[in-house]
Amino acid sequence: MLSCLFERMEVNGMDKITKKCHVCGGEMEEGFLLDKNKTMQEPTRWIEGEPRKMMSGVVQFSNLRQFIVEAWRCEECGNLLFTAIKENNGESWTGQR
Repeated sequence: MLSCLFERMEVNGMDKITKKCHVCGGEMEEGFLLDKNKTMQEPTRWIEGEPRKMMSGVVQFSNLRQFIVEAWRCEECGNLLFTAIKENNGESWTGQR
């Protein structure tokens, strides 16, 4: 199983956790993937199970567990790490964790 290395450091008197890349050991920076359509923009979600299309062609995902995806990018090699961090079952995204 691949994972990041976590490192605690103090920045301006506050405790900060940094992540190290499992590929090259470089520092990871946090970001996000954006889902965008004509009416809204919000972070990407991981949805359990396989996609199920309705007769209209729209993917049905109600009653399935959903998680906001956190993304990290290595500043050295560009490796990306995605983590499903917070369960969000269809509510509008507020930007809060």
